[in-house]
Amino acid sequence: MLEKIKLQYQAYKILRTKNITLFPKKFLFYLLIKSQYEKLSLHDGKFVISSDLPPFPSGAFDRLIEALHSTREQEVIPIYASFSITNKCVYNCWHCYINSLKEEDMPTEDAIKILYKLQELGTSVIAFTGGEPLLRKDICEIISKIDADKSSVVLFTTAYGLTKEKAEDLKQAGLFGVIIGLEHTNKKMQDKLRNYDDSYERALEGIKNAKNSGLYVGISTVATKERIKTGEIWDFIKFAGKQGADEVLILEPIPVGKIIDEDEVILTNKERKQLANIQKKVNKKKRYPRVLSYPYRESKQVIGCCGGYQYIHVTASGNICPCSFTPLSFGNVKKEELSVIWKRMNTVFNTPEADCFMVKNYKYISQHLEDGFINPEKSVELCSSCRNHNVPLFYKKLGVK
Repeated sequence: MLEKIKLQYQAYKILRTKNITLFPKKFLFYLLIKSQYEKLSLHDGKFVISSDLPPFPSGAFDRLIEALHSTREQEVIPIYASFSITNKCVYNCWHCYINSLKEEDMPTEDAIKILYKLQELGTSVIAFTGGEPLLRKDICEIISKIDADKSSVVLFTTAYGLTKEKAEDLKQAGLFGVIIGLEHTNKKMQDKLRNYDDSYERALEGIKNAKNSGLYVGISTVATKERIKTGEIWDFIKFAGKQGADEVLILEPIPVGKIIDEDEVILTNKERKQLANIQKKVNKKKRYPRVLSYPYRESKQVIGCCGGYQYIHVTASGNICPCSFTPLSFGNVKKEELSVIWKRMNTVFNTPEADCFMVKNYKYISQHLEDGFINPEKSVELCSSCRNHNVPLFYKKLGVK
């Protein structure tokens, strides 16, 4: 406990020198209360709250604070950007949607241009997703072109291809951390869910290689009803800690891709609350890795659903969507400027929502998909008619109405 207090005090001394003290007092008090459910740590001499926020002190963290101040003035900036750099993947996971997309990967120079434009918009976290990003031979070159003083960079991977040499190259290129997907502590279950015989060994080897290279290491997992019911998710967190993970990211099943019509995978509010409570409990215990439970983070008591509001997703061929799980295209960067598309999307996603947009609207979306996406005209029409503007508590305290 004493060690935790010392760490928090060190962090406070840094934060008070920033313009974070200019936020409304009710917002700062809210952050203080919620901080008990986070676990602060140090990595490469910087404080880490979680993998989806920039470490501090850093230029990227300063941009995050600036973006939140801009949000109060109704000038919304996409803080978090995910980029599906390729749709290629050797796995065939039970819940994935990538195989349903008919997109070609963009050339290196086009990908780099998009990253520059994201940074021009003010993005402070860039996350590479896929498919499997490591299948792109130019991934290190692409990462190296990102201004690390503006954006923290993470990469979501199955760990396929995450060799010792590749991990070192990624670190050298400027990558902050990797998020390695693992669906079970049991090899047979993991390989079955991934539909690939060596997926378990590759994931564990990738974790080791990433740790040894100095990368921040998160392990992501999808918490199904069965895993919650049996308590296996608790075993998973302990297992992740033994592997050396800095963080465990808990996701809920989102009805998209292969499971877009499977109502039974959707968690109940009670099950989401159970996953939220896991973060609250685990992050108070030193012996476990940090837990980032999205059913907690994206609840109405915290930030809610920020897709299209402060979260932007770029697909492999340049379509711009609210998030990586919502196949609504608001335009393509091959045809329009990113800033124009962002404004179009942000005009309809003009506040964060208390509930996941995709979970609420997947039935309508599944009926109107064309080649994996809903076109910009229908996307605008859908979003204009179904927004409830139930602003989550984080943003209410910030002053968003």
